[in-house]
Amino acid sequence: MPRLLMAVRSIQRLQGLLLREERDALLLLAPCRSIHTYGMRYAIDIAFANSQGRIVEAYRDVLPKRHYRCRRACAVLERHAQPASPWFHRGDHMHIDIGSCEYWGDC
Repeated sequence: MPRLLMAVRSIQRLQGLLLREERDALLLLAPCRSIHTYGMRYAIDIAFANSQGRIVEAYRDVLPKRHYRCRRACAVLERHAQPASPWFHRGDHMHIDIGSCEYWGDC
């Protein structure tokens, strides 16, 4: 199972996966309604979730220099693109046990 990291501070959400070399980590950005891939050198998978944990938009292999926004979202999940691994689809539901999360940096 991938390691789940939470980005809750503004600077953490701004950086997203940009400075993360860890390929198997899943990053939860909250609160968050938009992401960008400017400055990145690789593709990522993203999923926008609403406040009930329902996936309202999901994208795979998002290339560098892109911007995505979802007004219905309150959080975004990101990971390095993994075409061979399953990913979320619109309508999926997620549940995150906050006790199993690791905060990225000081909280």
